[in-house]
Amino acid sequence: MTERLLFDASSLIYALKLRRLDVLRDNHVQWLTIYEALNGL
Repeated sequence: MTERLLFDASSLIYALKLRRLDVLRDNHVQWLTIYEALNGL
């Protein structure tokens, strides 16, 4: 069983800035996080 991570808004934006979207694969992102990240951009 692999360990999965839960990303918050700041982690999601940081991954986008680094262009490291591969870290989001097979991990969890809350729907509120996506909403907050889009509002921040």
